[in-house]
Amino acid sequence: MAKSVNALFMGFDYQSRLFWLKVADLFLEHSSTCSVGFELDEMKSFDDVVVRYSSPIPETGGLLKSKDYYQSKFHSYQTDPILHSVLIDPSYIGATKFSFLQKLSSARKIANEAKETHIYNLFTPSTIHPDDPIANIHSNHDHRLNVEKLFSTKTAVSSYGAVRKLWCDHLEIVDEELKDLLGTLRIITGPSAKILLEIVDKELSRVGFAPIGDAKYSNTYDDLVRKLHVSGRNEFTKEDIIEIAKAEGLWTESARPPPPRRTIGIRTFIKFAEEMPNRTEAMICLSHLFNGRHIGNEIDWASKVLPALEAFMQKFEGVEESFFVMLETHIGIGFAAGHAVNPKAPATFVPIQKNQFREPESWGISRNLTRRDGWKKDALKLDNAGSELAVAVGITHPVGMDVKDFVGRELRSVKEFVSFEIEPATGPTSIQDGDHAFQLANDLASAVIQQVKTDRLDAVHLFAAAPVGFMFYLGKALHAPKGCTIHLYEYDFDSKGTGAYKRSLTFV
Repeated sequence: MAKSVNALFMGFDYQSRLFWLKVADLFLEHSSTCSVGFELDEMKSFDDVVVRYSSPIPETGGLLKSKDYYQSKFHSYQTDPILHSVLIDPSYIGATKFSFLQKLSSARKIANEAKETHIYNLFTPSTIHPDDPIANIHSNHDHRLNVEKLFSTKTAVSSYGAVRKLWCDHLEIVDEELKDLLGTLRIITGPSAKILLEIVDKELSRVGFAPIGDAKYSNTYDDLVRKLHVSGRNEFTKEDIIEIAKAEGLWTESARPPPPRRTIGIRTFIKFAEEMPNRTEAMICLSHLFNGRHIGNEIDWASKVLPALEAFMQKFEGVEESFFVMLETHIGIGFAAGHAVNPKAPATFVPIQKNQFREPESWGISRNLTRRDGWKKDALKLDNAGSELAVAVGITHPVGMDVKDFVGRELRSVKEFVSFEIEPATGPTSIQDGDHAFQLANDLASAVIQQVKTDRLDAVHLFAAAPVGFMFYLGKALHAPKGCTIHLYEYDFDSKGTGAYKRSLTFV
């Protein structure tokens, strides 16, 4: 009995921490979040936390959502993994009549009648059982189920077909209706209760709340929202939260508004970038063109990705202001964003780079640049008849051997190979700040351009293991001479193989 009560209490705490994590979004600089609710009755089984937006914001799959509904499901241990079968079992969500998927279906119908798009999130520290069919279609990229893969087989004999049939029969719907329904579902395998508390502490402290600290058995934030709910208050605006925080002694002097700045964003990854729409005044989301890290159609690099990026960046380059650029994206797209900016444009763009603790840092350039450690360069002439150059850039880790393997197998037109490795050693903290990144990018670009001119080369193949903020500066600096094409490559992390590269963007 004691164990079940403890689990129940921890479940309440987990839910309240999710609530406060979303409350912090109310205080973001360009936030579209206008209210956060706790245990709202408007959507049964998705009432734990409800986030409303002042205007629809981009969601993966090209959707524009007006609300996020969260169902928090906590287990003390990894003894209840998520299975496709539990989603049609009412007992999984503590119900007696309707299952999770049935309640999802009802919620979706209500949203359709209101002509709105809502996203329904199952938020739990439990994982999907690795042997369950949906484990193979659950994306760590954006928390979605890969609907295309689920419907890739034609019969109910296959594992995916059996899942489709079971769910369709349970919901009394046809395949197309199931496909539409699953498009709004996200299964978020969240952090542990302890880690979630640490994240909440950091986010609340950052926007002006009293820190939670780690020397207590309990904390005010876990208890406060439940007491407010008991008193009849369960939906809160920014102003409501400030009023409550002041009354409870949780509002600190550090809660002054941040200095005004303009922030834009580019996103191809959803995971860990879910709140970009709330942190930017404008953004471009290209995640719908990708399946995880892989582009859905190779021709989209040239036909969709590059034109969209160039149009987005050029909207801001004519304004004599500074823009912070959030980059939750492939390194090649970071390069392309910098490359799209006219070198003579009056606007200033400062990339935001995540450090080793996943905290954002602005990589601006100071007026007085001080020389830092530079590059160790190794060049090699290849026994090929072509007139092209392959460039390997190692900052976070060495890539020279990998690139040489790929070039030897795939690029017989490459005559020269050059490897640049940061000194004194590669690593996740080898670039110190924006000045260092800017210096490295410009030195590398100058060296490459000089080699292209001297040896009259007509193509550069660029491979990099580098922070995306550095790639932004490299894109700004590396404009090849007329007649020379630049090809970028992305590493296939899923394969983990030697020389597992795929061509991405090309600049003529």
